[in-house]
Amino acid sequence: MPPPPTPPTRTPATARRVADETNGHGVVVSASELLCRAGDRAFFGWGEPRSREKALDLYARAASDASSPCASAMRRLGRCYEEGAGVAPDPDAAASWNEAAAALGDPDATCATARVVERAGDLRGAGERYQFAADEGHAGAAFELGRMYANGLGVRKDAEAAAYWYQLAAEHGDAAAQRAVGVAGMEAANENEANDPAAAAAAAREAIEWLERAAAQGDADALNDLAIVHED
Repeated sequence: MPPPPTPPTRTPATARRVADETNGHGVVVSASELLCRAGDRAFFGWGEPRSREKALDLYARAASDASSPCASAMRRLGRCYEEGAGVAPDPDAAASWNEAAAALGDPDATCATARVVERAGDLRGAGERYQFAADEGHAGAAFELGRMYANGLGVRKDAEAAAYWYQLAAEHGDAAAQRAVGVAGMEAANENEANDPAAAAAAAREAIEWLERAAAQGDADALNDLAIVHED
Protein backbone atom coordinates (compact mmCIF):
# COMPACT_ATOMS: atom_id res chain seq x y z
CA MET A 1 0.00 0.00 0.00
CA PRO A 2 1.42 3.45 -0.85
CA PRO A 3 2.35 5.74 2.04
CA PRO A 4 0.00 8.58 3.03
CA PRO A 5 0.44 11.48 0.60
CA THR A 6 0.97 15.15 1.05
CA PRO A 7 -2.60 16.56 1.17
CA PRO A 8 -3.56 17.16 -2.46
CA THR A 9 -4.98 20.30 -3.92
CA ARG A 10 -8.38 20.35 -5.59
CA THR A 11 -8.26 19.33 -9.24
CA PRO A 12 -11.00 19.07 -11.86
CA ALA A 13 -12.66 15.67 -11.56
CA THR A 14 -12.33 13.27 -14.45
CA ALA A 15 -15.78 11.70 -14.48
CA ARG A 16 -17.68 9.12 -16.40
CA ARG A 17 -21.43 8.77 -16.83
CA VAL A 18 -22.74 5.58 -15.27
CA ALA A 19 -26.14 4.24 -14.27
CA ASP A 20 -26.89 4.80 -10.60
CA GLU A 21 -27.08 1.42 -8.87
CA THR A 22 -30.25 2.27 -6.97
CA ASN A 23 -32.49 3.94 -9.51
CA GLY A 24 -30.93 3.50 -12.94
CA HIS A 25 -30.66 7.23 -13.63
CA GLY A 26 -27.49 8.56 -15.21
CA VAL A 27 -25.24 10.37 -12.74
CA VAL A 28 -21.69 11.62 -12.97
CA VAL A 29 -19.37 9.57 -10.77
CA SER A 30 -15.59 9.87 -10.80
CA ALA A 31 -13.48 6.80 -11.49
CA SER A 32 -11.91 7.14 -8.05
CA GLU A 33 -15.35 7.14 -6.39
CA LEU A 34 -16.17 3.91 -8.22
CA LEU A 35 -12.98 2.40 -6.82
CA CYS A 36 -13.98 3.56 -3.33
CA ARG A 37 -17.40 1.94 -3.69
CA ALA A 38 -15.74 -1.28 -4.82
CA GLY A 39 -13.54 -1.03 -1.74
CA ASP A 40 -16.63 -0.78 0.45
CA ARG A 41 -18.06 -3.92 -1.12
CA ALA A 42 -14.85 -5.80 -0.41
CA PHE A 43 -14.45 -4.35 3.09
CA PHE A 44 -17.96 -5.29 4.24
CA GLY A 45 -18.49 -8.34 2.03
CA TRP A 46 -21.42 -6.85 0.13
CA GLY A 47 -22.16 -9.26 -2.73
CA GLU A 48 -18.67 -10.75 -2.67
CA PRO A 49 -16.29 -12.44 -0.21
CA ARG A 50 -15.09 -10.08 2.48
CA SER A 51 -11.46 -9.01 1.95
CA ARG A 52 -9.83 -6.23 3.94
CA GLU A 53 -6.66 -6.56 1.87
CA LYS A 54 -8.56 -6.00 -1.39
CA ALA A 55 -10.52 -3.14 0.16
CA LEU A 56 -7.41 -1.35 1.36
CA ASP A 57 -5.81 -1.69 -2.07
CA LEU A 58 -8.91 -0.22 -3.74
CA TYR A 59 -9.12 2.61 -1.20
CA ALA A 60 -5.44 3.41 -1.76
CA ARG A 61 -5.89 3.48 -5.53
CA ALA A 62 -8.94 5.74 -5.20
CA ALA A 63 -7.19 8.05 -2.75
CA SER A 64 -4.07 8.32 -4.91
CA ASP A 65 -5.82 8.98 -8.23
CA ALA A 66 -3.81 11.82 -9.74
CA SER A 67 -6.71 13.39 -11.66
CA SER A 68 -9.48 12.99 -9.08
CA PRO A 69 -8.32 11.88 -5.61
CA CYS A 70 -11.23 10.52 -3.59
CA ALA A 71 -11.66 12.15 -0.16
CA SER A 72 -14.01 9.39 1.01
CA ALA A 73 -11.35 6.77 0.30
CA MET A 74 -8.76 8.83 2.18
CA ARG A 75 -11.09 9.03 5.17
CA ARG A 76 -11.66 5.28 5.06
CA LEU A 77 -7.91 4.67 5.00
CA GLY A 78 -7.51 7.02 7.94
CA ARG A 79 -10.05 5.05 9.94
CA CYS A 80 -8.43 1.72 8.99
CA TYR A 81 -5.06 2.94 10.22
CA GLU A 82 -6.63 4.42 13.34
CA GLU A 83 -8.55 1.27 14.26
CA GLY A 84 -6.12 -1.32 12.87
CA ALA A 85 -8.73 -2.67 10.45
CA GLY A 86 -6.88 -4.88 7.98
CA VAL A 87 -3.62 -3.10 8.67
CA ALA A 88 -1.37 -2.48 11.66
CA PRO A 89 -2.53 0.54 13.69
CA ASP A 90 -0.57 3.65 12.76
CA PRO A 91 -1.72 6.97 14.28
CA ASP A 92 0.62 9.00 12.08
CA ALA A 93 -0.67 7.38 8.89
CA ALA A 94 -4.26 7.83 10.11
CA ALA A 95 -3.64 11.51 10.72
CA SER A 96 -2.00 11.96 7.30
CA TRP A 97 -4.89 10.37 5.44
CA ASN A 98 -7.46 12.33 7.42
CA GLU A 99 -5.58 15.57 6.77
CA ALA A 100 -5.50 14.72 3.06
CA ALA A 101 -9.25 14.15 3.02
CA ALA A 102 -9.85 17.30 5.03
CA ALA A 103 -7.81 19.28 2.51
CA LEU A 104 -10.35 18.21 -0.11
CA GLY A 105 -13.18 19.49 2.05
CA ASP A 106 -14.47 16.20 3.48
CA PRO A 107 -16.40 17.22 6.64
CA ASP A 108 -16.10 13.82 8.38
CA ALA A 109 -12.34 13.86 7.95
CA THR A 110 -12.16 17.51 8.98
CA CYS A 111 -14.01 16.72 12.20
CA ALA A 112 -11.78 13.70 12.87
CA THR A 113 -8.70 15.84 12.27
CA ALA A 114 -10.06 18.52 14.59
CA ARG A 115 -10.33 15.98 17.41
CA VAL A 116 -6.72 14.92 16.87
CA VAL A 117 -5.59 18.55 16.81
CA GLU A 118 -7.57 19.27 19.99
CA ARG A 119 -6.00 16.30 21.80
CA ALA A 120 -2.60 17.68 20.78
CA GLY A 121 -3.47 20.94 22.55
CA ASP A 122 -4.11 23.23 19.60
CA LEU A 123 -7.55 24.47 20.62
CA ARG A 124 -7.69 27.31 18.12
CA GLY A 125 -6.75 25.02 15.24
CA ALA A 126 -9.32 22.47 16.39
CA GLY A 127 -12.01 25.13 16.61
CA GLU A 128 -11.31 26.31 13.07
CA ARG A 129 -11.67 22.77 11.77
CA TYR A 130 -14.86 22.14 13.76
CA GLN A 131 -16.23 25.39 12.36
CA PHE A 132 -15.48 24.36 8.78
CA ALA A 133 -17.09 20.94 9.20
CA ALA A 134 -20.08 22.38 11.07
CA ASP A 135 -20.64 24.91 8.29
CA GLU A 136 -20.77 21.95 5.90
CA GLY A 137 -23.59 20.44 7.96
CA HIS A 138 -21.62 17.96 10.08
CA ALA A 139 -23.68 17.37 13.24
CA GLY A 140 -20.80 16.02 15.31
CA ALA A 141 -18.64 19.03 14.51
CA ALA A 142 -21.50 21.37 15.42
CA PHE A 143 -21.74 19.67 18.81
CA GLU A 144 -17.98 19.97 19.37
CA LEU A 145 -18.10 23.62 18.40
CA GLY A 146 -20.93 24.17 20.89
CA ARG A 147 -18.85 22.43 23.56
CA MET A 148 -15.90 24.70 22.86
CA TYR A 149 -18.08 27.83 23.15
CA ALA A 150 -19.73 26.49 26.30
CA ASN A 151 -16.37 25.94 27.98
CA GLY A 152 -14.29 28.70 26.42
CA LEU A 153 -11.91 26.27 24.74
CA GLY A 154 -9.85 28.19 22.19
CA VAL A 155 -12.64 30.76 21.86
CA ARG A 156 -14.30 33.33 24.07
CA LYS A 157 -16.87 31.62 26.30
CA ASP A 158 -20.27 32.34 24.76
CA ALA A 159 -23.41 30.64 26.09
CA GLU A 160 -25.55 31.95 23.23
CA ALA A 161 -23.20 30.60 20.57
CA ALA A 162 -22.98 27.29 22.43
CA ALA A 163 -26.76 27.01 22.53
CA TYR A 164 -26.99 27.78 18.80
CA TRP A 165 -24.53 25.05 17.79
CA TYR A 166 -25.97 22.52 20.24
CA GLN A 167 -29.45 23.14 18.85
CA LEU A 168 -28.26 22.84 15.26
CA ALA A 169 -26.42 19.59 16.02
CA ALA A 170 -29.43 18.22 17.90
CA GLU A 171 -31.74 18.95 14.99
CA HIS A 172 -29.32 17.07 12.72
CA GLY A 173 -29.50 14.01 14.96
CA ASP A 174 -26.40 14.19 17.16
CA ALA A 175 -27.26 12.33 20.38
CA ALA A 176 -24.79 14.21 22.60
CA ALA A 177 -26.21 17.52 21.38
CA GLN A 178 -29.76 16.33 21.94
CA ARG A 179 -28.85 15.49 25.50
CA ALA A 180 -27.16 18.90 25.97
CA VAL A 181 -30.27 20.69 24.67
CA GLY A 182 -32.45 18.59 26.95
CA VAL A 183 -30.35 19.27 30.04
CA ALA A 184 -30.27 23.00 29.30
CA GLY A 185 -34.03 22.97 28.83
CA MET A 186 -34.61 21.23 32.16
CA GLU A 187 -32.34 23.72 33.94
CA ALA A 188 -34.20 26.64 32.37
CA ALA A 189 -37.56 25.11 33.30
CA ASN A 190 -36.50 24.65 36.91
CA GLU A 191 -35.24 28.24 37.14
CA ASN A 192 -38.49 29.61 35.69
CA GLU A 193 -40.92 27.41 37.58
CA ALA A 194 -41.72 29.93 40.32
CA ASN A 195 -42.23 32.85 37.92
CA ASP A 196 -44.21 31.13 35.17
CA PRO A 197 -45.28 27.55 36.00
CA ALA A 198 -47.07 26.99 32.70
CA ALA A 199 -44.11 28.08 30.58
CA ALA A 200 -41.77 26.05 32.78
CA ALA A 201 -43.92 22.95 32.33
CA ALA A 202 -43.93 23.38 28.54
CA ALA A 203 -40.15 23.85 28.51
CA ALA A 204 -39.72 20.73 30.65
CA ARG A 205 -41.83 18.66 28.25
CA GLU A 206 -39.75 19.81 25.30
CA ALA A 207 -36.55 19.10 27.21
CA ILE A 208 -37.72 15.59 28.03
CA GLU A 209 -38.44 15.00 24.35
CA TRP A 210 -34.83 15.89 23.52
CA LEU A 211 -33.56 13.59 26.27
CA GLU A 212 -35.75 10.80 24.91
CA ARG A 213 -34.34 11.32 21.42
CA ALA A 214 -30.81 11.04 22.76
CA ALA A 215 -31.71 8.00 24.87
CA ALA A 216 -33.26 6.31 21.84
CA GLN A 217 -29.83 6.51 20.21
CA GLY A 218 -28.24 4.81 23.20
CA ASP A 219 -26.89 7.85 25.04
CA ALA A 220 -26.30 6.50 28.55
CA ASP A 221 -26.20 9.94 30.18
CA ALA A 222 -29.58 10.82 28.67
CA LEU A 223 -31.01 7.56 29.99
CA ASN A 224 -29.73 8.45 33.45
CA ASP A 225 -31.17 11.98 33.16
CA LEU A 226 -34.58 10.56 32.28
CA ALA A 227 -34.47 8.20 35.23
CA ILE A 228 -33.81 11.16 37.54
CA VAL A 229 -36.60 13.21 35.95
CA HIS A 230 -39.12 10.41 36.35
CA GLU A 231 -38.08 9.86 39.98
CA ASP A 232 -39.10 13.45 40.68
